[in-house]
Amino acid sequence: MGRSDLEIPNDIGCLDTPNLRAQFMSGLGFYCDAWQVSRLFLRDDKRLIRNYIIKRYRLPCSMREIQFYQQDYMELRAQLGPMVPKAMFLQTRVDGEVTVVAVARAVTRWFNIANPTFEDDVVPLLRNLTKARAQLRDFVSAAHRWYESSEMKVIDLYGMDNLVLDNKQDIRYLDSFNVFFYPDTFHAIDEANEVLEEKIAVSRRRLEYLQYLLDQTRP
Repeated sequence: MGRSDLEIPNDIGCLDTPNLRAQFMSGLGFYCDAWQVSRLFLRDDKRLIRNYIIKRYRLPCSMREIQFYQQDYMELRAQLGPMVPKAMFLQTRVDGEVTVVAVARAVTRWFNIANPTFEDDVVPLLRNLTKARAQLRDFVSAAHRWYESSEMKVIDLYGMDNLVLDNKQDIRYLDSFNVFFYPDTFHAIDEANEVLEEKIAVSRRRLEYLQYLLDQTRP
């Protein structure tokens, strides 16, 4: 749940932050803070409101790193299609530091479908939601392909509400930065990163749980 705030408390070079009414959505992620903003548009004399998520990367970020994040995002979109909200990545200055912000179409989350806490609710629900089950099957298949590829990529299911069922009963993947972990790079790290190892282990267990959900809801 977001909390009500009137503006983003950061000077973001590419955005008119003082005049954006924003709602703080999450500061629990390791890499970024997320804010939701609403914008009014006029189209064919009609007033339209569009909601966006602005994600501020917390660390300095080079153009090469931004291109890496864009590449991951394009791969997500290529494999998962509309399950990944449209987004763009912008290099800018945040409080004087060169970094990146991602601007994405907002999604109204229902609940985290990768969290086993909701199993009793999800199993009967997926049996009745043909489209959502097909989307989940596509996601799980893509995640297995990434893991079995030569790069051995583990999609991030550790983050809070990365994979959700939205209020339109669609499966959506919402992460933007560092969306893949690379287990086979540990040998290149002088000191094993226990936090990273835990994130990979949790992501793998949650993928197994998603496969279990598909098995339990098979027609």
